[in-house]
Amino acid sequence: MSGRTPETVQALSRGLTVLTLISRSGAMSLAQLHHATGFSRPSILRLLGTLEQEGFVRRWLDDGLYRINSLSPVSNRSMAWLSRLADTIAPAVERLTQDISWPADVAVLDGDKMAVCETTRRQSPYPVDLITSGYQVHVLQSAVGRTWLAFMEDGARRTLLNRLLSSGDRLDRLALDMDEVERIVQQVRADGYAVRAPGYRAADSKLAPGMRAIGMPVLQDGVIVACLSVSWSAEYLSVGEFAARHLVRLQEAASDATSLLHKATLRLQE
Repeated sequence: MSGRTPETVQALSRGLTVLTLISRSGAMSLAQLHHATGFSRPSILRLLGTLEQEGFVRRWLDDGLYRINSLSPVSNRSMAWLSRLADTIAPAVERLTQDISWPADVAVLDGDKMAVCETTRRQSPYPVDLITSGYQVHVLQSAVGRTWLAFMEDGARRTLLNRLLSSGDRLDRLALDMDEVERIVQQVRADGYAVRAPGYRAADSKLAPGMRAIGMPVLQDGVIVACLSVSWSAEYLSVGEFAARHLVRLQEAASDATSLLHKATLRLQE
């Protein structure tokens, strides 16, 4: 016990209490932790700051709640891929929005739709639909969906399109026009990015008709593992204007995300 004061032991105990509560609940806010522990809010913020710095917890961008970091030394290696992906790519996404102000989303294919696993919409100063992890958009209409479609393996793309052919969703009917789908795929591959279908409106969206989006693939060993996209209002910029101003920065963010994934994979293999 040499060199350890009671205050140090108490701080450790409180930190473990906070860590345990977050682990059991899955996600907690500062207010919830204050109510559950009785610790002062400044004290909890200091504890959370230390836990974040050491990689044990992370405050998610999409809802501001604290969760166990899937990359932490004590994480469960079987944790859901979406959580691991969000934790890994989050720094690249946050830096992107800090640089260009417009919000960025990270999405992956989830069944027949694209599911958002992290977003910086609450960090953006611009008015956008506030969505959370799990929010879904259509493959053939969204920028992230078109990106995934173009860069996925050919056999998997045919299987996905066959499923969309039997979908009762009117926004999946584009799968019936295979020539148009092929044109979209080739265009995205040639450009290296995809653009949201004009006027596309996902469920519960209030601002979508006036919004545009560009999607970029995040690759690992040449395989698409996620899509990074940025949304903006057409009132401010056309697609061409946005690309001229921000496409290079978006490409850098996608490359940054790939690098973060590579480093995370190496850590898991240790």
